[in-house]
Amino acid sequence: MRCAAVIAAAPLALATSLPASADWGGVAINSDGIGWGYSAGWNSRSDADARAMKYCREYSNNPANCEVVLVTQKCGSVVRGSKGSRNKLFVVGAGTRSAAESGALSQCREAGASCEIRRTFCADDL
Repeated sequence: MRCAAVIAAAPLALATSLPASADWGGVAINSDGIGWGYSAGWNSRSDADARAMKYCREYSNNPANCEVVLVTQKCGSVVRGSKGSRNKLFVVGAGTRSAAESGALSQCREAGASCEIRRTFCADDL
């Protein structure tokens, strides 16, 4: 009897320790147009926000200038535009990868910049 109780309790313990739905992502950019960070697969808006900021600060020359520009449960795209010696990051969120990517590329091209896709993701990417 004692053995059966232990076996029956194990599946319940495993089921309750599984993570909640990981469906948040975000993007933080630096005003220099170069440094940025993204996150995907997080359980909460605040986790996605914090992780995007962490990566932006790690990969920026001036970490104090990082700010979150997108937190989403859908998809997002980051495109870097270069025009002369100036860089600018274009970030768009949308319902699909292709819509996010085409939106960011469109904004970049409208600015007359040379455009390069840096990352396209969906919030549930792990």
